[in-house]
Amino acid sequence: VMLTDGHDLEIMILNTRALDNFIDAHLIGKDRGLASKFKSSIKERLSKLAAVIGYLRFVSHRCSWGVNIHTLKLLNHLNSDCELSLGDAASKLKTACPEIDETQINETEFKKLSACHLHYLCRGKDMIEILSKIFSIMAQKHFCKKVNPGSHLAKQILMVFNQSFFKETQLYQQIKEWEANNKPYLVLKE
Repeated sequence: VMLTDGHDLEIMILNTRALDNFIDAHLIGKDRGLASKFKSSIKERLSKLAAVIGYLRFVSHRCSWGVNIHTLKLLNHLNSDCELSLGDAASKLKTACPEIDETQINETEFKKLSACHLHYLCRGKDMIEILSKIFSIMAQKHFCKKVNPGSHLAKQILMVFNQSFFKETQLYQQIKEWEANNKPYLVLKE
């Protein structure tokens, strides 16, 4: 058994330079200084929003709320800076699903889990949805021009993920270690 670097394949890919390459491909011709700030800002916002949604999914599962957390519906409540606090997200969720007990949401636990286990807390599908929602909004704010990543964002990110990025993952290191300890068996053919 080998573990991926995060919850799923998309999380692992988004934590490599593939995300940087994806962003760079959509910022061709933009001022490098602004592009660098944009890249940093979108990654930060992506992580924060993914943490909120991931934590709410976690609590929903743990407390057996039986609620389907719709990422895109929650993202409709972003403020102008593409932010959504845990409290605001919980309130919006409570409005849609009155059976939710907000007292089961713990801000301290949320901070601890998102700081230590963010890559396992959130799902890649959620991060892709978040990225598709905030990319154009944040680009408009940084560049005063529309920068649209288009549809099929997940496919675009997969297209920029290459073998050199995979070799930087913990999964790759685990596979190579297993191969070294279990010769002549090979998992990867390079």
